[in-house]
Amino acid sequence: MNKRGIPDWKDATSYGCPQQWSLKRWRWEYLRRRDDLLQEYDMNAPLEYENRLVEFEQQPSRFPDGVLSPDQPGFFVLSTSITADRWEPLPNPRISDQPEAVLTMPSVGVTLMGHGEPAKDDPNEVALQFDLRKPIPAQIAEAKMYLIDRQRAQIGKKVQYKKITDNWLRDLRVLDAKASGASWSEIAQALSRPDQADHDWVRKAHAAAVSLTLEFKL
Repeated sequence: MNKRGIPDWKDATSYGCPQQWSLKRWRWEYLRRRDDLLQEYDMNAPLEYENRLVEFEQQPSRFPDGVLSPDQPGFFVLSTSITADRWEPLPNPRISDQPEAVLTMPSVGVTLMGHGEPAKDDPNEVALQFDLRKPIPAQIAEAKMYLIDRQRAQIGKKVQYKKITDNWLRDLRVLDAKASGASWSEIAQALSRPDQADHDWVRKAHAAAVSLTLEFKL
């Protein structure tokens, strides 16, 4: 690990057990490599820590396990740099293995509407009403079938969750390699598979990894 907590890209075992990572963890692994998020964390963490120490003195019951320090897993600041339209917890980007409780995923698309709020006239959105006097599971099942039919009619297919692929680890290693100063040819020589006849995949893999650091959609 270097000072950023980034593994040695030449050694796949230094990444731990990616096959056991959740989608949240995968998202975090890409996000934590962004320099802007590291700078934001370093700028805000000291003051946030001081505020929590003051809160702990005033209401210790709110912190049954004490106050975490900025260099511990689980400590976080709130950020709007990750997702522009909402606050998200931002743990220390130098720490890979963070508690799932402080890792998040983008919204799946559900929007809560206020009472009496009119539905938007958007062909890509659907507003449904549920009866709180009736069993919820049956209503959800009926709504699911309706939404899938509408989605197929509007978009032409059923949209699936993002699936974890073997390329994610490879692309992450390419991202780390480039950040360490390795050349395209060095990366290709170290990570190419026997079935890869050219080195164009390296640049494509790097572009895909950069994209995931900026936007990791379900």
